[in-house]
Amino acid sequence: MKRTSNKNNTHKVPNKKIASKEVSGQSFFKKNFKYLFLAFVVFYILIDLYYSFTNLSTNEAKTLLNIKKLLTIPTIVIGILSIYFNKSKLTSIINTLFNSEKKDKANFTAKIKTHFSKKELLTTTIFILLLGISIFTLFNKLDDFDIYSDEVSVTKGAAGYIHTGKFTQWDFIKEQAVGNNYNRAKPHQWVVAQSFKMLGVNALALRLPSALFSFFLIALIFLIGNFFLKDKIASLLASFSFVFYYDFLALARWGRMYAILMPL
Repeated sequence: MKRTSNKNNTHKVPNKKIASKEVSGQSFFKKNFKYLFLAFVVFYILIDLYYSFTNLSTNEAKTLLNIKKLLTIPTIVIGILSIYFNKSKLTSIINTLFNSEKKDKANFTAKIKTHFSKKELLTTTIFILLLGISIFTLFNKLDDFDIYSDEVSVTKGAAGYIHTGKFTQWDFIKEQAVGNNYNRAKPHQWVVAQSFKMLGVNALALRLPSALFSFFLIALIFLIGNFFLKDKIASLLASFSFVFYYDFLALARWGRMYAILMPL
């Protein structure tokens, strides 16, 4: 009998230690990805606070704004990935909360539960709560400060449209149209003009369209996000970020066209 050599029959066995290290490394990266997102958000907030409460020179302010612009896209991408990596954990937490709840004996609640699941009730309740908070952050003391900066041009243009039917600058001292036509953001000026007709020419009527469109944007972010992503938690987090985002609220409470263009 000839002895067959074992050298020809041997197969390369993958190194289990290396494979396990790779898997553990990937899982460690996914688990801790949320902390990277948190670090970006905290750093972003600190930049806003430093910019708001510190007297900076023009060059220093430009540098901080450039840093914010550079961080915006990475922060959004990291936030989306962190939600994706921790999706199962978030789902398990919600399921645990629902399983630990006691059954409600109220007839009205029981009828609602027959039509909607507990998860849908929770997400809908949080969504309504966010809309309520956004009403406060957007509309509270909307006319607490005078018309300033580019709002002056919008006010004159909208007032000119009310008096002449054209987008001309209106002089409130001479009570007549002056200068050339103000052709910037005509749709926004038209909306502001309608607001002036109903509420008079004042700061509240000027900023009200921006606040209303921003309110609709917060609602659309949740509805459209849930429609395309099929993930209410991610959609709620997106709406939540807009409700408390300082730069967004600053534009939403300003009588300019930016808040109207954002939903588009």
